Amino acid sequence: MASPNREALIASLTENLEPLPHIYAAWLEGADALNTVDAYSDIDLWLDVEDSLEDSAIKAVRQCLETFGPLELNHEREHPHPKIRQCFLRVGEMSKFCFVDLCIQSHSRTLVFTEHRDTVKVLFDKKSVVRFQTSEELDIPSFTQTLRSEFDIFQLWVEKALAREQFLEAFGAYQTCTLGPLVKVLRLQYIPLKLDHGLKHSYQHLPCDVVCRLEPLYKANSLAHLTQLHRQAQTWFHEEIAKFS
Repeated sequence: MASPNREALIASLTENLEPLPHIYAAWLEGADALNTVDAYSDIDLWLDVEDSLEDSAIKAVRQCLETFGPLELNHEREHPHPKIRQCFLRVGEMSKFCFVDLCIQSHSRTLVFTEHRDTVKVLFDKKSVVRFQTSEELDIPSFTQTLRSEFDIFQLWVEKALAREQFLEAFGAYQTCTLGPLVKVLRLQYIPLKLDHGLKHSYQHLPCDVVCRLEPLYKANSLAHLTQLHRQAQTWFHEEIAKFS
């Protein structure tokens, strides 16, 4: 059997799932929605399904994939949202990176996407499930004031771990308390509607020169080096936050 490609897989899933009366909508998120698919992209497939018929929908997806070959990956994990089921599925003939990250939401779940922040590629939608709302305007002065105040407080967590010569604790606090807010203020400047994405899609969301400056800050190799990077990151944060004063 010839190895299937992702386009054939997605087309088959659409063709087989759309006629099923208990599956109301299907859409893609991630790389397919953003038009950034490469050799390492998985398939982020979402289905909206009649309540109590989620098992049937999962079975239908598995059966469709099995027409391309045996499933090498077939794992369901507990999703933090009570009305979402999540499975990871991959046909053995496919690249190990090209698995289906399947999320099935019960139809009773309330879902509204936000314009200019959320990007989806609708495969079919029989009940107008995929809806968008206008994003709420961020109170930037209040947000940046809080970010600045909390940043200065939480640097103490990094500093005390460095003083105790506890590299792991210092690095963990540095990532959370220093680099996390730095990335957030950079996002606020360049892509404020994706404020809470952390490093996800940072190579698409931030300018190349910013990414090149950011990367070395994550490469601490000793306590002394971490101390140096911590100072650099603090200076950069204060430079960026001052732009919003």
